[in-house]
Amino acid sequence: MHAIRTLLMASFLLAKFSLFAQTEDKSEDKKEQAMEIAREAIKLMDEGEYEESIEILEEAKTLDSTNYIFDYEIGYAHFLQEDYNTAIDSLEAVIEDYDTIGADLYQLLGNVYDFKEKPKEAIRAYKEGLEMFPNAGRLYLELGVVEAFTYEDFDKAMEYWETGIEKDPTYSSNYYWAAKLY
Repeated sequence: MHAIRTLLMASFLLAKFSLFAQTEDKSEDKKEQAMEIAREAIKLMDEGEYEESIEILEEAKTLDSTNYIFDYEIGYAHFLQEDYNTAIDSLEAVIEDYDTIGADLYQLLGNVYDFKEKPKEAIRAYKEGLEMFPNAGRLYLELGVVEAFTYEDFDKAMEYWETGIEKDPTYSSNYYWAAKLY
C-alpha cells in the first residue's frame, strides 16, 4: 500500500512538473512572438506608418503584458506623430503600471514635454528618472540640454554634463556637449 501511495505521489509530482514546464515554455514562446511582432511594428514606424505600428504594438502587448517596451514604443509613435498629449498619457501610464522600466522611458517623457515647450515638466521627468537611475548619463544629458538651450544657463548645463560623464563614463553624448560648450 505504501509503495502504491509513493508511486501515485511521484506520478502526481512528475505530471505537475511537466505541466509547469509546458506552461513556462508557452509563456516564453508568447514573449518571443510578441518581440517579433514588435520588431515588425518598429520597422513600420521607421517607415512613417505610425497608426499601423501602434495597432501591431497593441497586439504584442496582448501576448506579453509584462514588458513595458511595447507601451514605450506606442508612446514614441505618438511622439513621432507630434501627438504630444497622447504620448505623455501613454508614457505616464507606463510609469504607473510597470514595476520594471528603464531610464529611456524618463528620457522620452522628458523629451515629449520639452517638445511641447514645457521645460519644467521635462526637468521633473528627468529628475524623477534620476531618482530611480542615478547613474543614467542620458538623463544628465537631457537636463543639460534644457538648461543650455531653454534657459541659457550654460554653467548649470555644464554641471549636468560633467555629472553625467562622472556617473556614466560610457555615455558619449555628455562628452560631446561639454566639449562643444568649451
